[in-house]
Amino acid sequence: MSPEPVRSHGFAFRVFPILCLLLLPPFAAAQSSADYCEPSDAVKEDIRKVNRVNYENLPFATRRERQISMLQELLKKYPGDFHVQRRYQDVRRSGLSVNLDSLLADYREQMEKNSRDPVAIYLYSRLLVGRNTK
Repeated sequence: MSPEPVRSHGFAFRVFPILCLLLLPPFAAAQSSADYCEPSDAVKEDIRKVNRVNYENLPFATRRERQISMLQELLKKYPGDFHVQRRYQDVRRSGLSVNLDSLLADYREQMEKNSRDPVAIYLYSRLLVGRNTK
């Protein structure tokens, strides 16, 4: 056997992994296009409208209820949007005497349905902070 084929096999073993790395990315599964750092312009504007309610001369309970109602509409308009979900949680948690049991149950259910989704886990977990945590 001549040494020539051995060298070509050695070359193939060094080049093949590099070719795979170069050729496989187009076939890789696409990641979500969601931006968790910055909301879209449309979501930003809608959340600004919710925040403007803070400047209206209303009793706290009325202002809170109006914001919750607006955010529930945004949840329908942007289902699963991370930024709307967080703002909704924040408004629902505001106030001195807040019953979070139904909110916790909703987000626990979402997390259990999507147990491998880090967003669902995060949204549920942030409701647990300061509440029976170790």
